Amino acid sequence: MRGVALLLGILFVAAAGTEWALQRQRRAGWKRLEVTMRAEMEHGSLQSLLRARLAGVRATLADDRNPTVNGHLAFIDALLTHIYGLPLEAEAHAALDRASTSWGPESEAARALIALRRGDRAAAERIASAATHRAPAAVEPLLALAEVRSAAGDLTGAARSLNAAVIVAPTQIEPRVAWAELRLELGDPGAVRDTLRPLLATVPDHTRGWLLLAEAELALGGPQDGPALEEGCRRDGAVSSTVAAGCAMLAAERERMAMRPAAMHTALAHATQLAPQVRSARLLARTAQLQAQLGRVDEADRLARQAATLASSELPNLAWAQVALALGRGHSPERPPALPVLGPESAVLSARTAFAIGGAGALADALAELSPALRAHPDLAVLAPLGLPSSQVPADSGPLGSYVAGVLARLAGDLPTAAGHLARALDGHGDACRAAGEYVATLHELHRLPEAGLLDPLRAVNADCVNLPGAGAPEVEPGRRRRPVSRALRGG
Repeated sequence: MRGVALLLGILFVAAAGTEWALQRQRRAGWKRLEVTMRAEMEHGSLQSLLRARLAGVRATLADDRNPTVNGHLAFIDALLTHIYGLPLEAEAHAALDRASTSWGPESEAARALIALRRGDRAAAERIASAATHRAPAAVEPLLALAEVRSAAGDLTGAARSLNAAVIVAPTQIEPRVAWAELRLELGDPGAVRDTLRPLLATVPDHTRGWLLLAEAELALGGPQDGPALEEGCRRDGAVSSTVAAGCAMLAAERERMAMRPAAMHTALAHATQLAPQVRSARLLARTAQLQAQLGRVDEADRLARQAATLASSELPNLAWAQVALALGRGHSPERPPALPVLGPESAVLSARTAFAIGGAGALADALAELSPALRAHPDLAVLAPLGLPSSQVPADSGPLGSYVAGVLARLAGDLPTAAGHLARALDGHGDACRAAGEYVATLHELHRLPEAGLLDPLRAVNADCVNLPGAGAPEVEPGRRRRPVSRALRGG
């Protein structure tokens, strides 16, 4: 009997030792998962964040009450939801619930991003600010605070938060990418290029960073090719509609600069189709600008309204979208917008605004202030003769060229020629509404009426154009007619 008891004791001790060894091995495995999660978060690309999330989920399967892991997992889910539009808000809430017994800066940063997504900017800033004060060495609350301030139009405050984030987390990529996006919004593409080129050499799968660099290069007239961006758009665009829309929008801008209208319209249509799933106010505002520049003002208005639910109208790209809408509807601003020129499209908007306010001289001055890369925009080459009447409208310059030729013909007093040009300028460009005003005024002076149905395409895409005749009316009512640009240029 004593031998049996001894044997059972030995077996018990062996079993306990085995269980202890297994527990230790499992704890080591959980710790490796946590280390992997943190390392992938530092890398910061979409693929890295997805891998960090996978490691975090696996760690919670072993210990679902670990507050640190759950806090980081909540922040990853909130970041993927906020930046990339992935449907992970419920998962972020679940992680927060599991981490609720312990305060953590990652959890608070996640709560701030969730509040921002729901449109409660005041609560988001309150949560993020409190977390930065309580944990000044944590990077996550600073990133969240920068996102909140940027959405509120406080770009100076956002820059302070990102500068602090770079200091407290010098090896983390996301603060630098977010800083580059902010510098683009402030009209400093050179700084973006200088920052992102060396950074992306170390993280070649960061598609969001490549998109920002390509946007900067477009403003600077730099190289357009990039196999890393092409691969990233293919890979990450399959996961995130925001990435897919950003890639399509960049393609549309590039094709526009290269004067390939068919390819441009295809890419822009794709970006617009994806817009309902996009959570980036900047991207939506850029898409709205281009749609308005092509005369699709009603579509641009829908995009700008969606962007306005995500960010303040003080965000420069969104403010430029509002300028594009006003110009597209035929309104003349009282003064030039106090906004930085951000890239090729805002350069065109700046020139169009100058012409609408001050005529030929103001347009010439606005063009002279632009960099050579921005002056290379095809639309500016077409508009330039309005500021330099002795120059020629480029051949085959489409409806915008017809508008410019029509205005110049009116200035020269050749009304029949002006009417012919303007009849071909009533759709397909941002000043189609102004062309309609010139056309109706020209026909009025020739004692003629607009051809039936000629203004219908304009009405279909720009219902609030101020120069459209009233429903059923053959001509604009005299009390509502805008003063033609050509008459304003003559001082009439």
